[in-house]
Amino acid sequence: MSREITSNTSEIPPIVLLIDGDRENLETYSRCFEDAGLWVATTTLAEEAVASAEELHPDVIVADEGEFAAGSFEAVETLKRHPSLGEIPVVLLRASGATSPSVADVILTKPVPAEFLLRRTREVLARSRELRSRSNDIVSRGHALTERSQRLLGAAEPGAHKGDTVPHACPVCTSPLDWVERGKIGGVTYDYFRWCLKGCGLFCYDNDAGKWIKLA
Repeated sequence: MSREITSNTSEIPPIVLLIDGDRENLETYSRCFEDAGLWVATTTLAEEAVASAEELHPDVIVADEGEFAAGSFEAVETLKRHPSLGEIPVVLLRASGATSPSVADVILTKPVPAEFLLRRTREVLARSRELRSRSNDIVSRGHALTERSQRLLGAAEPGAHKGDTVPHACPVCTSPLDWVERGKIGGVTYDYFRWCLKGCGLFCYDNDAGKWIKLA
């Protein structure tokens, strides 16, 4: 992998994994990406794609489908279904007229000029960063809500009303939810519960409308 330091050394450049059986293409794309300040790793074999991705955990994977050995679709599908690699965006370069389905995030029809591939890859990276940022925000809010729920639960008086008339089953998976408190906001009565133990989320129950509301 070539690792050229950008002008801002406090930030690690995005890592791009290029998979292409044509070494000339690899060299052309690698040079273009590296000149733009990205870190690049390459492989010419489809069967090495997953192992390389597991080792590097790149920010984006660019794969030339036509240069893969037999089982090219399976290679991309394996990457997208991998438990720790599935969220990594995949840009697939496909020959004109190819119609086989693919789970790739972006499919480009060859020939793909290096500058155009760089531009589309940057767009994919930007979108991926935005989604991760939103996800992190949701997780942060969820932690804050959980801490608040725990404080309220600890401060609750023994024998306090526990919303016995309110549904206690998770609206997603129907597993039991741990009730925390009842309160009013804007004249509406809500019952609050702890996080679903199966990871469905954090919910409250609108007693006036008779419906669940997902908080995180």
